[in-house]
Amino acid sequence: MHFKGNFPESFSLEACDVTDAQAAQELAVSGNWKELISRTKLQADARHFFEKELQTARAATHVRFNIYPDGGVSRLRLFGTITT
Repeated sequence: MHFKGNFPESFSLEACDVTDAQAAQELAVSGNWKELISRTKLQADARHFFEKELQTARAATHVRFNIYPDGGVSRLRLFGTITT
């Protein structure tokens, strides 16, 4: 069987910096997420690289990858440095 069109139309990337364990559990419903990449269109069967599109880099403990409406994403790689 062959499926076509199983890719998201667009995505966005958000981050937050939470060190408290209880607050980390409440991330899904909190409004503390800061946008790193606004909603951006994607293409099928293509590798996408985003550097210029990143908004101001900041310290983050959690990242949320939103895909619209839904679809297959093979891999997400995030690069950064550890801060103390």
